[in-house]
Order: sequence, then structure tokens, then C-alpha cells
Amino acid sequence: MESQKILSDVFKLFSGASVYNPFEVIIIMISICISLSILSNTTNVTKPDNELPKIPAIDHSSNFSFLMLLRCIAFICVLFQLKKLHKIHSKFNFFFSIMVTLVASIILNNALLSWFKFEISNSFILFVDIVIYTLLLIDVKKCNLIFNSAFEIKNLKEAKKSVVQNLASCASSSSLDTFCMILLIALGNLSESKEIKNFSIFGCLLLASNFLISLTIFPALLSLILQFKSTNESKNYDKLEKSKSEIQLASNTTPLTALNSLKNPVLVYVKLLMTLFLIGVHLKLKFFNDKEFQTSNHSNSTSGKHEQNELHIDSKDKLLLYTESCLLISLIIYIFSTKFIKRNEEKDSQCQTMVNQRSVSCQTEQANTESEITAETKQNIFCSTEECLKYMKENPKRLLEDFSQEQIVDLVLKKHIPIYKLESYFKNAERAVCIRRKVIEAKMNQEYTFKSLPYERYDYSKIIGSCCENVVGYVPVPLGIAGPLLIDGKCYQIPMATTEGTLVASTNRGCTALSSSQGVFTRVLSDGMTRAPLVEFPSAMRAADAKEWLENLDNFSSIKNAFDSTSRFAKLESCKCCIVGKYLYIRFKSTTGDAMGMNMLSKGSEKALLELQKHFPDASVKSVSGNYCTDKKSSAINWIEGRGKSVVCEAIVKGDVVKSVLKTSVKELVDLNLTKNLVGSAMAGSIGGFNAHAANIVTAVFIACGQDPAQVVESSNCLTWMECVNSDDLYISCTMPSIEVGTVGGGTILDAQSSCLKLLGVHGANENAGQNASNLARIVASAVMAGELSLMSALASGHLVNSHMKYNRSTINLVSQAFSTKINNHL
Repeated sequence: MESQKILSDVFKLFSGASVYNPFEVIIIMISICISLSILSNTTNVTKPDNELPKIPAIDHSSNFSFLMLLRCIAFICVLFQLKKLHKIHSKFNFFFSIMVTLVASIILNNALLSWFKFEISNSFILFVDIVIYTLLLIDVKKCNLIFNSAFEIKNLKEAKKSVVQNLASCASSSSLDTFCMILLIALGNLSESKEIKNFSIFGCLLLASNFLISLTIFPALLSLILQFKSTNESKNYDKLEKSKSEIQLASNTTPLTALNSLKNPVLVYVKLLMTLFLIGVHLKLKFFNDKEFQTSNHSNSTSGKHEQNELHIDSKDKLLLYTESCLLISLIIYIFSTKFIKRNEEKDSQCQTMVNQRSVSCQTEQANTESEITAETKQNIFCSTEECLKYMKENPKRLLEDFSQEQIVDLVLKKHIPIYKLESYFKNAERAVCIRRKVIEAKMNQEYTFKSLPYERYDYSKIIGSCCENVVGYVPVPLGIAGPLLIDGKCYQIPMATTEGTLVASTNRGCTALSSSQGVFTRVLSDGMTRAPLVEFPSAMRAADAKEWLENLDNFSSIKNAFDSTSRFAKLESCKCCIVGKYLYIRFKSTTGDAMGMNMLSKGSEKALLELQKHFPDASVKSVSGNYCTDKKSSAINWIEGRGKSVVCEAIVKGDVVKSVLKTSVKELVDLNLTKNLVGSAMAGSIGGFNAHAANIVTAVFIACGQDPAQVVESSNCLTWMECVNSDDLYISCTMPSIEVGTVGGGTILDAQSSCLKLLGVHGANENAGQNASNLARIVASAVMAGELSLMSALASGHLVNSHMKYNRSTINLVSQAFSTKINNHL
């Protein structure tokens, strides 16, 4: 509604001025109170004798009893308000703000009463009335919600903004309630009792002043408390570490669930009908009074004084009867409707709160974890280490969910709980990660060691026991896309996770050049992972006998049967033997389906060695890996024999594409490849390094797709060959004999990495075992070719340095260093 928006804007204006200028607002309000007190005239105003005819005296004792009854009822309601304060576990700051608001109400109301020359018979009773009715009129629940929502946000600017938004959200309901109550209490001004009439005026002034205080003094005081709190907490960065998520949480949720009463149409209609009814009552009484006054004047001119008094007394009796009836009906409607609607509001508020809590828990798992930690800390803050150990001994199978974070950190530091087993003590692995971070920070005596390392909102269940141990978080790596790249007639988008500028851009340019021609053609030459156990014999002769035995085809069949029995995907292809003295190195080579297969090879090798020991009981297995494999190390055997997937790929790039896209010539590329990649690498004694930067592309694709980055050592073995064909076209090929990849197991189970594999269409196991892993190897080799082509072109044209200066030079560290130097110089 437009009116609600206008009221909300007005509230934002007043509350915003109070929140952002608290000192000025408080000084202005104090000045207004002092000015009213000085300018007011303390003499009481007496009514002239000829204003209205005299009214017969009424029983003042009944009025006094009625007012005292009202005060007693109000005092009982105040006690319920204080009980509500106790239930919500309000802090000292909230009590302090309520008390200061109460004092401000006393000062302002006293000044207003003096300014309007209100007759004050007893100052003490006035003081008691102001205190009682101010506490009665304060909406404790609303104030507490505003207070808590602001204190939950650690950022001062966002906390002040929350106060303004929350006050604006209750603009319509507060205005309607205040206006309705003023109209209701103003009916007492029509009474013939002086005490009730004064009490009615006093109530209306109190309502108006408290409404003004809620827009000025209360938000200004809350702003000062927030500033003081923010100054103290600036020394504790551990709390401010969570400010971003809390600001985001505060911005995503509704300002105050309990303040959404205007969304209940029944309550709105009841309040509006009451307001219209009360306005009608006032207009009717005003009209009725004027009519009677005119009638009395007419009677004065035509009849005697005795008839005039009787007529006036009769009219006043009617007026009193009508006023009391309207007042009683209004009170009944207001009390019962408010009480009935409040019950529904509380139920709706509880339901809405539950919905909000569920939505918040779905959006941020960190909020749930922190709230659980806080609750447990409060519950067990007084438990000692001995009590914790006693509980653990008495309940060995129970988790440590009942322990506080500080208690668990202390138990780990005292070596009662192994730090690497924290996940086994909690249902939520994220809490174990949080505690491990605290333990390591305590051990290093350095605060905020992990302040920039994220750990929230991560599925740790997938990595515990499979990918990583002693987890303290995760490291986000930028992911870029190069492509499309046409490979064997199909286009692929290549995911590359890297922090090296120009790498993705360079590979993307190579993809453009290759796809602009006929694309890349690939072939998997061989497929087999290797594992080479080390076996010791009593003598070299016994080792030679075992070598000859293994090379016999019939004997090899028995070893193969034992090896293949360990897995339905493991198929032993060969075993290559090498003797050094009495030591025998047996290099088993086996297919592994769509898995990279190291664990599969290790398991099969152990079974095969058991079969060997049946025929050579004197054989002793020294190690399941004798470095003859070779895994994660540069070696000639991988370069010559191959390991994993051996892939070759080729492409023909048109001469005009070389000139337009790569900005160089075919002749320059061929000459540079010969002198750099081949002759230069040979002079360096390189093994498998006859390329420009194959490891760059392999590493980026491996990290993105959940492969083992350490296996880049052998997987990046590559020979890049270029020559001129068709008089003006470029022929390029990359031969990579040892690409070690898999699409199941390891890091491929993680969500982000599996997404990259799905992008390539090679996620998980294929019906044709090994097809997805082979396709991934072909994609890696093709991406390497794109990177090789682009980098060699940049080198040939002399553009390498300029491109790196433009895209691969970060100024962040330089600016930070310069800023730090400047600060240190000033200090």
C-alpha cells in the first residue's frame, strides 16, 4: 500500500537521522526539554466562570478508586513485561537502553506537562504514573528483536542499517496502534470527572511522547551502544571473521518475524474499524454537544433560568450515558480482538520463525555449526577436563556432541584426543575441521593463521578416508575454459584450473587455430598401468631362475590368474623383469578400466607375489614398489615403454590460419620447434621433455578434473613435432606415452571435479570399461597440442614477453608492499 510505503519512508528518515547522528539527536532532545521547562509558566490555568454551566458535584472517592484500580492493573501488566524480559534472557545493554529510554520519557513528559500548564497535584504520583505507563507501553518483544538483530551483525555499518530497516518495517503497525490508543484514551476527556479528564490528557501526551522517543532516543542510544561494542571488538578479529556471512544472512532474511503483524488482514481490519469507530464517537459527541448548546441558548432567550438548568442537566446525563457506553464497547472490542489476534500472531510467528530457520540452515551450514557450538559452550562451560575424560570413559561409544569447542581443543592439546581422529567424534565433519583449525592455531601461538582459508559449505563426507587427512579447509583455484576444440569430429570445452595468467588464453588461441582447420585426430596406442615390486633372493642365481620362470608363458598364466582374481577390471598384460645382483624387479602391467589404477595394481601385485612364493619359497618381498614402475618420477622406462595411456595426436593447420590467428609463419614455427624443442632439450639431457610447456596444460586439466597432480611428472612426457606440408600448411603432432588418468575414484568423486568431467562427457565408469579414461587421455593430449601451438607461435613472433607483461603481472602484491612501506615509514 502507498500509505504504508510513505510511513516506512518517514520512519527511515527519523530513525536514520537518530542512528547515524546519535549525539546530535540526544543533544537536541535535551535542549527541547530544557527549553520547554524554562518557557513554561508554572501557574495553573483556571477556567472562567461563564465557560460552561456548573455541573452537580460527583463523588470524588469513586474517581480515586477507579484511577487506583487502573494503576494496579497497569502495575500488574508491567510485572508481566518484566517477566517477559527475564524469559528472553536480555543482556545488560538491553536493560540499560530500556532504563535510559524510561528516564528520557520522564524528562520529556514532565517538560510537556509543564508547557501545556497541566495541573499537577502530586509530583510523586505523576512520577509513578510515568514510570508505570512507559514500561507498559514499551513493546519489549519488538525492542529485543531489534536489539538482537543488530547485535548479531558484527559490521557496524550493516548493524545500523539493520536498526533503520527494522524500525521502518514496523512503521504502519506502530502508527496505527498509537493513533487508535490515543483516540480510545481521549474518550476519557469527555467525562465530568476532573481526575479522569486529567488522566485522559496525561495518557494521550504519554502516548505521543513515547512514540517520538521510539523514533529518536531509542535508536540513538542503540547506535551508541553498537559503536562502543564495535570499538571493543575491533581487537578481536576472530569474531569479525564471520561478519561477511552474517551480513549476507541478515540481508537475506526478513527484518523481524514478530513485526510482520500487518500481514495478518484480520488484525488490520479490526484496528481500522476500531479507529473509524472511535473517530465516529468523537465526531458524534462533538456534534451532539454543539446541538445541545444551541438548544440551551435558544431556551435562554425564551424561558427562565430554572428550565435552562433542567435542560442542561438532562443533556449532560445523556452525554455521560452515551460516552460511557461507547467507552465500554470500545474497550471490549479492543481487548478481545487484540487478545484473540495475538494468539494467532504468536502461532504464525513461531511457524514463520521455524521456516526462516530451516531456510537459513539450508543456505548456510556454517550458521548451524556455530549455533550448535555456542549452545554446547553455554551448556558445559563449567565442565573441567577431568569431568570430560570421565564422561568419555563411561561412554566410549558416544560422540562428543555435548562438549564445547574450548573443552575439545583442550583435550586435543593435552593429547587425550588424536587430532587426526576428530571427524570420528562428530556427526558434522565441518565442526571437526573448525576445531582442528583452533588446535593448530593454539599450537603455533599465532592467531588468525587460517583467517583467509575457507572451510564452510563443503561436503567433507566425500574426502574423509579417501582424499585427504587432517583437513583444515580447502583452497579455491580459478577455473578457466579453453575451446571449443574439435577432437575426432567432436567439439570439447577444456576446463583448466590454474593461477598462471595467459595460460588459458594461450590454449584457447591454439584451440581456435586447430578447430579452424580440420581439428585434431587422436589414437590411444596402449593402455596399461604398471607396478614393480622388489623381491630379494638368497643369490643372484635364484633371482635369475625366478626371472626365467616368469618369462615362461605357462608360468605367466598362473601369475596372471592370481593377479586377475583381485578385480574384475584388472587384466594383467605383461611382466618385465630386471635383475640387479640378488634383487629381482618385476614390472607388472595391467589394464584398470576407467580407474587410474595404482591401488588396483598394488593389490594384484601382492596376490601375484604370493603365487610366486609358492614356487620360490626363499623369495622375500622387500617392497611392493621398487621404483621400476616408475611412479611420480621422471624415468626413461616410462618414456620408452609407456605407462597409463600412450596417446598420439596430429593436426594440419592451414597456412592462412597460421598467419591470421597465430601471427607467424609455418617456416618460423618449424625451424623454432627443431632448434628449441628437439635440439635444445637433447642438449639438456631431457627425458620426455621435447616440448614447449606440456606440463602447464596437463597440470591445469588434472587439477580441474580431480587427477593426481603429482603424476604430471610422467604424464607430461611429450615430443612435439612440426613440419611444412602441402607447400604452405603446418603439420603438428604430439606423442605422449605415459598419460595417467582415471574417471572414477580419487579426486573425481568431489563435486567440483566431477562437474568438469561431466563437461567433457567422461564422468564415471563407461559400459565399455576404460573408454572414459581413454577419452580423457585423448582430450589431454589434444589440449597439450593447442597449448604447444600457441606458445611456439608467441615465441616465433616475439609476442611472449608482451603478453605476459599484460596478462600475467599482478599489481596487488606490489601495491600492498608499497602501502606497508609507506605506513612503516610514517610509524
